[in-house]
Amino acid sequence: MIWHIARRELYNNLHSLRFALTTVLLLALMLTNAVVYLREHPKRVKKYRDEVARYQNSIISHAEESLYRLAQKGPGDLYKKPSPLRFCAEGGEDFLSRRAQGGYQLWKAGTLESFWILGYPSATPNLRNINPTVTKVDWGFIIGYVLSLIALLFNFDSISSERERGTLRLMLANSVPRHTVLFGKFLGALISIAIPLTFAILTNVLVIYTSGVVYLGTDAWVRLGIIFCIALLYTCLFLALGLLVSARVQRSAVSLVVLLLTCLLLPTSFLCGVCRGWF
Repeated sequence: MIWHIARRELYNNLHSLRFALTTVLLLALMLTNAVVYLREHPKRVKKYRDEVARYQNSIISHAEESLYRLAQKGPGDLYKKPSPLRFCAEGGEDFLSRRAQGGYQLWKAGTLESFWILGYPSATPNLRNINPTVTKVDWGFIIGYVLSLIALLFNFDSISSERERGTLRLMLANSVPRHTVLFGKFLGALISIAIPLTFAILTNVLVIYTSGVVYLGTDAWVRLGIIFCIALLYTCLFLALGLLVSARVQRSAVSLVVLLLTCLLLPTSFLCGVCRGWF
């Protein structure tokens, strides 16, 4: 019975306008993410290789001079290699230093020099404001904001619309347990969202992988799989929230308003609590 309800929910969603709009929206965002990444990543890699080559030449010159000079000067600055999975989420990478700075100290009024030491300078110009100024269209933005809204739009009327049409009473009159109805609708909505999400992610990864700009190793594929599983779990959270509100209210319009207000007020309340020291 659960699978029967899930198939019915899936069939209704596949023939709805929101499924088509969801597919187009996710595909457009993922393609935009791939195009921007393929335009910026080669520049970062080229800059990294030029910097590494410059310090490799410095190491060779120090080694040719003497081993003591090499131990004293060291390899110079050590640069961080650009991440191949930056299209998933940039995180705070822009606020971290791209290099570990190498140098040496002078002892006894500048007459004795130490061996090479390593330091890690701060790259944040303003420690009071570490938030990004521009929202990047990466997987983090698509999953965190767009996918959560899509999950609510798919599930805000799952129960309330049945109540408005009078079909919910007929369904429950056939001795169908309530948890069966809820789980069937939840499963149908999850599959309906997973189809366009999977298609958009596969298109994104295929465009990036076939471009030849970046090599994705086994560890990268494992991380992508973990991110996809987390995205599905994140979607389940908002589907459950939408199902809960839809089951408690009488009208679909009220359910939609309540869910939208909840999504707007929860982050604001959390930020206010953080500012006041509640969390």
